[in-house]
Amino acid sequence: MTMSSRQMRFHFDWVDHWVEEESAEKSAKDIMHRSAGRMMSIQNFFNDLSLYRWLKKSTKGKVELARVVVFHSDSFVFGLQAVYRVYYSSSSEIREVAAEKHVYASGFYAQGRPPMVSTLELAAGEFIIDVTTRQGEVVDQITFITNQRTVRFGGWGGMAQPYQSNHFARGVMSRVVAFAGTKAGALERVGFFLEPLNWEAIRPIVLTRRLVEEKRALPDRVNCEKWTPQETSVHDFLTRANDDIFFRVASYLIYSTRGEATNQPNQHRS
Repeated sequence: MTMSSRQMRFHFDWVDHWVEEESAEKSAKDIMHRSAGRMMSIQNFFNDLSLYRWLKKSTKGKVELARVVVFHSDSFVFGLQAVYRVYYSSSSEIREVAAEKHVYASGFYAQGRPPMVSTLELAAGEFIIDVTTRQGEVVDQITFITNQRTVRFGGWGGMAQPYQSNHFARGVMSRVVAFAGTKAGALERVGFFLEPLNWEAIRPIVLTRRLVEEKRALPDRVNCEKWTPQETSVHDFLTRANDDIFFRVASYLIYSTRGEATNQPNQHRS
């Protein structure tokens, strides 16, 4: 599939999927049905992408995750709730809008006890770049990886998510904007949508080059004899590359490359 501005990444059940942006919600629903191996009613899955899109369209401003509330025990994850921070373009107003609580705690997994509630508070400038899980029949543990830290909730049962070669490529250039998932007595599987960071991804590079060009900053070559070849290449790119090459590379950096799926759905259920 060719990368285009009309596609977005949906990660579900340890597999990355590229979906058409206009039909992302339907595509995600189909992917979740296939992963579960059954047709599900609306009560058996959730998808917050529609809320995220509505907030962006109605406010015409910046929309970002402010926090994620996680419902869990010491052994399992029962669900989550996303809370968005909305910046209105028509004013300086900032509001928080909570998505629906997606909590599924019943039967064996709940063990007759209410779930614990934990919150991942995202500081200013902090965003989620990846979400990993331990899972068997349901999600045993969920891990949020932000651009600043790693936070885990739940237990240590199930299988750990295999390493994916595109993990860092996805994280560096994209951020999580919405969650989706399925239920089966607990949170069965969790998925998330990612959007490229665009200007946020290349801002430090562009501003550094501009400052050097305006002689408001000087290239720092202290201990340059100890630089790795990669560090030397980055330095030369920022200070010497012609404008055409610079803007071509900067444009490429806006998007993360498509990674190969290392596993197929339904292969990780114990």
